[in-house]
Amino acid sequence: MTGRDTTWTAQEDQMLRDAVFKHGGKQWRGIAEKFANKTPKDCQVRWHILQNRNSSTKRPWSKEEDAHMVELIRKYGARKWAVIASYLPGRNGKQCRERWHNQLNPLIKRDAWSSDEEDTLLKMQAKYGNCWARMAQCLPGRTDNAIKNHWYSSIQPKLKRAPISRLKSSRPKPVLKNDSIDDPNEVICPPDDLLLFDGYDVLLDSINDWETTQWNAQSWDPTDLDLPTLMKAEPVLPWLDPIEETMLCETFL
Repeated sequence: MTGRDTTWTAQEDQMLRDAVFKHGGKQWRGIAEKFANKTPKDCQVRWHILQNRNSSTKRPWSKEEDAHMVELIRKYGARKWAVIASYLPGRNGKQCRERWHNQLNPLIKRDAWSSDEEDTLLKMQAKYGNCWARMAQCLPGRTDNAIKNHWYSSIQPKLKRAPISRLKSSRPKPVLKNDSIDDPNEVICPPDDLLLFDGYDVLLDSINDWETTQWNAQSWDPTDLDLPTLMKAEPVLPWLDPIEETMLCETFL
């Protein structure tokens, strides 16, 4: 390496991006070997500047930024977000990734949710909890952010309003063996189905607990209850003779 030069040209910046894309952002000694006058530390510091790791920009994305990022995705693919961010001043890798996956990806579905999708979401939430990224693997075209928003804005309110009996009736039905088996009523429960049944039970239990909590949280005043007033009086029993009627009334008084 010749004399050290701490300034960077646009060509050197591009060389650094290409090297990081190929070797990753930790092999600074090997990356520095591609430059005649840069140390590993120089490369590391310059890379931190380029990728805007400490950027806190929260301004709205412009059309120019979106178009530029689409071009970068075509070149590098939907990965190496730090490399992509290095081309977008004021943006970091996390911001670029979220912008692509939540807004720009052409595979994102933006139409209304189908009943099948909502059923899948209900089952996956019962099975995996709030692991939205895991659920996105089972809902093509729906982002983890869109799934989370739909759960809290649509599905969860429906669950709180729905009678518990309706949820129990929607519990997955076990699969029965065909008639060629000796015992046609024997139940086949694959491992996934067993987990799914358990997930439904957990979901139903959580809703029951929620309803119990809501009930117990209310303060009840017996004087607020509209109950019929019981009057203490002699019963009228016309079918008894006077002596029997008197004896029976004394029993009640």
